[in-house]
Amino acid sequence: NELKEQLKLKLEEDEFSSEQLQKLKDKGITFTQLWHKKLYSA
Repeated sequence: NELKEQLKLKLEEDEFSSEQLQKLKDKGITFTQLWHKKLYSA
């Protein structure tokens, strides 16, 4: 999914988001789970 990849790159480029994503990964939460969470909460 190109849009998903672009969003992922945008998040990774953002320092705060990268830090948050890393914390989530440390807790075992994947980007896909985060993606669905954002998708359904939007």
